[in-house]
Amino acid sequence: MAAEVRRGAGRLLGTHPLNQAGHDALFSGEFDTTDPKLRFVAAASEKPASVYHWYTFMPPQIGGGFALALERFALPRYKNVPMYCYAANEQARTFFLRSGWKEGSQHNGRYLEKLLHLEPPDLAVSRPLYASYVAGAGAKRLGVRIGTGVDDLLLAISIRGAAFIGERFLPVHEDIDGNDMCSTDMIGYVGDNPAGTIRIRYFADFVKLERLAVLPQHRGDKLASALVKAALAFIQRKGYRRVYGQAAEPFLPFWKKHGFRQRSGDGITYLTDEVYYEIDLDLDAPTDAITPEAGAQVLVRTEGAWHQPGAFEEG
Repeated sequence: MAAEVRRGAGRLLGTHPLNQAGHDALFSGEFDTTDPKLRFVAAASEKPASVYHWYTFMPPQIGGGFALALERFALPRYKNVPMYCYAANEQARTFFLRSGWKEGSQHNGRYLEKLLHLEPPDLAVSRPLYASYVAGAGAKRLGVRIGTGVDDLLLAISIRGAAFIGERFLPVHEDIDGNDMCSTDMIGYVGDNPAGTIRIRYFADFVKLERLAVLPQHRGDKLASALVKAALAFIQRKGYRRVYGQAAEPFLPFWKKHGFRQRSGDGITYLTDEVYYEIDLDLDAPTDAITPEAGAQVLVRTEGAWHQPGAFEEG
């Protein structure tokens, strides 16, 4: 196809993925943006040399969605691939510049003053650890996201069931303990495969980390550490500074590696023969904690998505 068109409710984004000849032609003037020739368009299996945005319709009230649409271009296929566009009018130019585009573009010694350009964002850098999962970002890439619905809760319980109940033969009622509806579940991914989870439970001035589980086939992927680091970043952002947990004796070195201190004492036994020890961690005061003064718009955003505009915000 000569173009890739993405539609949504009241918005449309059309792009031309260009091969190297198309990239060169865009700057030489040979590329006709109104009638692109197929010889300039990258094949479906080919990594584009550049991307030309030929049409964007994004009403102001949903302008924030443009940034979400551009997330597609942060996938490995588009890594280091520049993007270009011409603004149809001054209003469009202002919109693009506010969205991170830069004026003027240069290639092969040619400079086009009116051609805007944008370097695709590196989502691994721009996203917080607790929102680092990006669909399609690579088969081995680790990512974490906050569970926001009943389907995510069921996903977390199924992962825990495979790791705790199926593998370690723990009683079902010990894992599903009645606390899931007052907790935050995080889902960890290896590529696009949900492979781990951790639960955060809240008290007045501290939180309890618990139910860390990773599927056996992914325990060599460092997903457990990614989940703990994401949970601590999330906890810190919410303004908590004290973290409590209980760790089975074989896993104490893992938690100590993440800064937890073991309390003195003989430990605790529950329904199994394992001995658990209480552990504590003190976090530094965050500079960007969510407080009542964080702003009305921030405080109505989806949990864990405080870094991006919410559904009630204009672009």
